Amino acid sequence: MPPKKSSNLTKKTTDYISTDFPGVYYRESWKHMYQGRPEKTWVIRITIKGEIIKETVGKERNGVKLQDAVKRLGELMNGAPSKKALGEKALADLAAVNLLPTVQDFWDEHYKPHFSVMPKTKKDFPKQEARYSKHIKPVFGEKKLSEITAQDIDEFYRTSLIPKELAPQTQVHIMLILRRIFSHALDCELIEKDPCRRFKMPAIGDNRCLQWFRYEEMEKILRDLQNPTMLFQRVCHKNGVYDDLHDAVFLAVMTGMREGEIVALRWKDLKIESGVIWALDTKNKTTGFIPMPEQIKTLFLKRKKANASPGDLVFPAFKEKGYELSRFFAEALNKMGWNEGVGDRRQRYTFHSLRHTFISWQMIQTRGNIPVVQQLARHKTTAMTMRYTHVYQKAVAEAVNDMDAAFTLPKIETGKVVQIARPHATA
Repeated sequence: MPPKKSSNLTKKTTDYISTDFPGVYYRESWKHMYQGRPEKTWVIRITIKGEIIKETVGKERNGVKLQDAVKRLGELMNGAPSKKALGEKALADLAAVNLLPTVQDFWDEHYKPHFSVMPKTKKDFPKQEARYSKHIKPVFGEKKLSEITAQDIDEFYRTSLIPKELAPQTQVHIMLILRRIFSHALDCELIEKDPCRRFKMPAIGDNRCLQWFRYEEMEKILRDLQNPTMLFQRVCHKNGVYDDLHDAVFLAVMTGMREGEIVALRWKDLKIESGVIWALDTKNKTTGFIPMPEQIKTLFLKRKKANASPGDLVFPAFKEKGYELSRFFAEALNKMGWNEGVGDRRQRYTFHSLRHTFISWQMIQTRGNIPVVQQLARHKTTAMTMRYTHVYQKAVAEAVNDMDAAFTLPKIETGKVVQIARPHATA
């Protein structure tokens, strides 16, 4: 008899689906696929001596099969303690000798060793750790994992994150780290309940920032970046950072490269003779090539030292400084007055505005050719590129207005018929 399938296929995870073995069920995850189909998680739900036992046996990706769930069911029916009972006993034993870990202990001994090497999380783990150290550790670092309640999580969001006026997406990233900490602690059976389980993530809304620079504006910014006396002194005193800032800004606006791609760029990624930059492990998790304009070729040839090896960074001043590139540029823009009096962060000019500038320029140059712009911008979907069509439409409207202003038509008197001269027909 085949298992009864759930009709609710729109959810990320289906409801419990029964099998031929009473007490053994599975859930299908439409978010995680296994061998070309939704992954199954085997679950036991049974009542033994009046006690309701709900226990997750394991997932298919970890090699857990139906027979493993049936075997575990037999163990429970023969008197074996449930995972919950074992967990409660272990927690009680730890509490008796005061060994329950703090959040910081758990981070150092469990979380960091696990997520810093996981394929899906190791690349972004340095940013995770920076956010944890700055926002989570000062509040929860010395607290025991088991002592933190759902009320503490809500209070942390209301009193620690909201007053800092962080971007909504940054708030979500921080709360996701906190949720992942307690979820992993639950998997390690160090806590009984996840205090983040019922926390509702803040709504992000439309947080897009599409500010971009016009040609003459960008020329002025590049000129100002070559004048260290008018800008901030902190950058000038850092060895090599100032020249790198100017060149990185020029590279970004001429190629549309993202900040992370520029910081990680190495000489081996450049094919100057062919005019190509290889973009490895991009935001979209793809590898592609970026056309190299002649001015960028000249820039690279000027920067490259005779003893530079293929593995050297093109912009070494930003090595091991995280994403300071965007901070330096933001400070330069503030000194130039670009963000003066701007309260809404969506209206502020940032380093990412250089990428918006490149795409906007291409939209105008190609006269709104979406496929070409999508390829140059390396957008995964056409919908991303379509966000820039208003730039081309505005450019067309401005051109029409300029033409209208260039011609002065004779004033037509009211009620008077004007004879329009027609061109003579040609043979």
